[in-house]
Amino acid sequence: MPDALSLDEATSLPVGYNTACMMLFHARMGMHLGAPLLVYGASSSIGLNAVQLAKNAGRVVVAVASSRNADMLQPRARCLL
Repeated sequence: MPDALSLDEATSLPVGYNTACMMLFHARMGMHLGAPLLVYGASSSIGLNAVQLAKNAGRVVVAVASSRNADMLQPRARCLL
């Protein structure tokens, strides 16, 4: 665990990953092959994880977030709105 994180912060990290993973891979509405994925709120914990998981699965990701978070999302999404 990084020294900069409290125990409460560190224990909450898997929540965003698990939620994104459940929606992308386990829910029936999830990953349709070949279709681009729109992630609205892509700079949130769940959004960032969804962008990374989908990109690693070979999906084209369209990430929507505020302009102040564009630099954080640029390397993670192929198309940024």
